Amino acid sequence: MSSGVRGNIMARLALLASLAVVLSQGSTAQHFLSNLDATKSDPIYTTYAAHLSRSEFVIDEGYQFVWYDPLRGLIFDTDNGGSLSFAIKLNGSLRYLVGDFAEEPVIRSSFSDLVRFSFRPQL
Repeated sequence: MSSGVRGNIMARLALLASLAVVLSQGSTAQHFLSNLDATKSDPIYTTYAAHLSRSEFVIDEGYQFVWYDPLRGLIFDTDNGGSLSFAIKLNGSLRYLVGDFAEEPVIRSSFSDLVRFSFRPQL
């Protein structure tokens, strides 16, 4: 086998190995974002927006998920589109402040257009 052919084969093998590493890192990142246990002390970007194909509002309009402030509720907040908040009514008492929860919110998954979180209100 000539050195030129051998070099071509080696270059192709190196390219294939590099591609395999890149692809495996992408699946690791995808897996990581699906299995979070992020608390308010973890650095996590919590602004979410629908993909343009599913959006009927202003381009670049995202909602910030406010979930870490004990004096506020669980709020998806934006400057132009209004806000969405969560409240729980138990035994005639309305509970919505994060500081009133038995377990503070934890982000379980986070993508650019989706967040999955859990919390437990005080009973």
